[in-house]
Amino acid sequence: MKNIQIFILTFLMGSQIFAQDTIVLTLDSCYKSMYQNYPLAKQQVLQAEANELAVNNIKKIYLPKLSLRGDFMYYSDVTHVDIPVAIEIPSPSNFQYKVYIEAQQVIYDAGVSKKQISLQKNSTNIDTKQTQVDLYRIKEQVNHNFFLIIFFQENNELLENIKATLISKRKAVASAVKNGVLTPSNLDQIDAEILKIEQQLIENQTGKIASIRLMEILTCTEISKKTQFDPFEWVIQEGNRPEYALFDLQKKKLESALSLNSLKNWPILYAFGQAGYGNPALNMFSDEGEFYYLVGLSFRWNFWDWKKTSNENQIMKVRQSMVDVSKESFDKNIDVQYKKTEEQIKKLELLLAKDTEIIKLRMNITRVSSSKLDNGTITMTEYINELNKELEAKIMKKLHEVQLLQAKSMLNLILGK
Repeated sequence: MKNIQIFILTFLMGSQIFAQDTIVLTLDSCYKSMYQNYPLAKQQVLQAEANELAVNNIKKIYLPKLSLRGDFMYYSDVTHVDIPVAIEIPSPSNFQYKVYIEAQQVIYDAGVSKKQISLQKNSTNIDTKQTQVDLYRIKEQVNHNFFLIIFFQENNELLENIKATLISKRKAVASAVKNGVLTPSNLDQIDAEILKIEQQLIENQTGKIASIRLMEILTCTEISKKTQFDPFEWVIQEGNRPEYALFDLQKKKLESALSLNSLKNWPILYAFGQAGYGNPALNMFSDEGEFYYLVGLSFRWNFWDWKKTSNENQIMKVRQSMVDVSKESFDKNIDVQYKKTEEQIKKLELLLAKDTEIIKLRMNITRVSSSKLDNGTITMTEYINELNKELEAKIMKKLHEVQLLQAKSMLNLILGK
């Protein structure tokens, strides 16, 4: 009883150590790492910061603009009063100067600044959504690479099993050679086949390592050699492709631009003021430097622009139509991809059903061939051929299984999930 308790305790401790050492990665966890760590994802934060700065700049239109100005001029001639009068009317100096602070304050801009803020926010939303679209393309790369790793992982297990079968068979062949039942060439053949499997294992492992390195780049995380990739069964779900939101935002931006453009020729009202020192100041007949100030209102109204605004509006409407065409084209492409992937899923499900039957038959054939080899009724070459056909059938099934999982996950990507 005590020995049983020790055995159970040792087994549980070993299981805990194995669980701690082994890291399991799913496709979802790879997606999350990519979205969190990929450099492109950081652009969304920077875009938000740039938008806040741009909006603050637009809002400053209602703050007074202050400027310090100076004019220094020499005139070849100045105004003189040549009418004979009883008093002397002084003439201004040929050299005149003025230094002043000028202030300008927008009072009414016909709502242009509000429209500019709306347009700026729409532009930022488009940039952010475009980043999400670009990340979605990276997501497709993660998907492809993940299932490539899964295939290498599953293929490695098959090759190891075949190698173990060959090593076990080698012992029986070595005994038969020793007893004179088989010739030494049979032993050479099985050794050559074991070396061939080891070559395939090296190629398989190299491919897996290269794919893992690429996954590290895509997810910006370090992946341990002990990491296992979990190809769990996918449930097909509908979502929202980021491209559709991008199309909507592009149209919304053009609508904002149209609205802003319609206000460009409205009158804008300003308040202004000057305070400074000049010679002459406001009295043109003074030849002495004086302080002065003035305040007033002004407006600007571009009431005629030779249909420039109308043409710009027409251009924006054409661009809206272009967005509609792009969206329609995207719908067609998505529909084609969906139907193609859906048919591929149906095909792979049928192939897998046949794979199961083929493997069952191939295993029976290999088992019979193994017995015949032991009895000396077939050659080692014939046995290895049957064993390789069994391996090929199992590899094809694993390939179809991985392809089916990938097709289902790709269908989710196509649907925006």
